[in-house]
Amino acid sequence: MKGLTILALVFGPLVMAADSVIPQGQPLTVVVGDHAGMGGPTVRKAARLAQRILRDAGVSTEWTTCASTELEGVSFYPCQFSSGQPDLVLRILPKAAPGLPVPRVSMGVAVPGEPGEFGAHAYVYYDRVRRAAEFCKCDELRILGHALAHEIGHLLGLEHSTSGIMCADWSMSTLVHMSRGHVLFSPDEARRMQANVGARVLQRASR
Repeated sequence: MKGLTILALVFGPLVMAADSVIPQGQPLTVVVGDHAGMGGPTVRKAARLAQRILRDAGVSTEWTTCASTELEGVSFYPCQFSSGQPDLVLRILPKAAPGLPVPRVSMGVAVPGEPGEFGAHAYVYYDRVRRAAEFCKCDELRILGHALAHEIGHLLGLEHSTSGIMCADWSMSTLVHMSRGHVLFSPDEARRMQANVGARVLQRASR
C-alpha cells in the first residue's frame, strides 16, 4: 500500500476539541467531509482516532464534521464552518477522482500549497482503505483513522519515512498493529509538525 496521505471530514455538526499543546495556544481547525457514504458515526470515530494520534504528537486540533449531499465532483463542499475558514479540509472519496495526481495504490493524496502558501486540502480513498482492511482482516475504522492522520502529516510538512505512520508502504504487520493500537509519529516528525502549526497560527493571526 503506497503513498498514504490524508485529511479529515465527517458528518455534523460535531466539534471535537483537544487540549491545546501548540505554543500559540490555538488548535488547528480541521473539517472532514464524507463523499463515500460511510455514515456519520463511522467517520466521527475515525476522526477521533486521528485527533488522538495528532495529540500524542503534540498537535492540538479541533474537528468539525459535515455531511456531503452531493457525490459528483470534488470541489462541492456544502459545509457551514462554525469559526471561519478551516485550516485543513479532508474529503473522503469513494475512489480516486480523475485528474488528482495520485499513485495507483495510494490510499489518499495531500495537495501541496501554492508557492509561499501552506497546503490545506487532502483526499482519502475509501475503496483502498477497505481493501487494505480486508487484506489484513483488520478494523477498517482504525485503518481510516491512521490514513487521515497520515495525510494531515503531509499537510504539516512531513515526507514519507521508512517506518511508522508516515511510511509509504504499510506492511501487513503495520496494518495489524494499527488495528490493535496506534502507530505514531516519530519525535522528530512531531517537532516538525508543531513548528508548521505554529507558523500557520502566526499567519492566521496576522491576517
